[in-house]
Amino acid sequence: MAGVPWFFDNECQAYRVRPGFKFPAIHSSGTDSSNTPDPIVLIANAKKILADGERFLSSLRQLISALEGLSEPPTC
Repeated sequence: MAGVPWFFDNECQAYRVRPGFKFPAIHSSGTDSSNTPDPIVLIANAKKILADGERFLSSLRQLISALEGLSEPPTC
């Protein structure tokens, strides 16, 4: 739906973007510097993404711990 031509690479066992594809927001064809991302904004966004990812991983660890507790045999 996003228009990104991807494929599954059996050798790497991963999804990849077709060679030669350029993301329009990243690779501008003009020389206009107004399209250049602000490094400060990029760093702030990267920090937010990392923090969100860490919270997500923490919740997954809690879920796994809870599920492991359910799979233990009852003690009588």
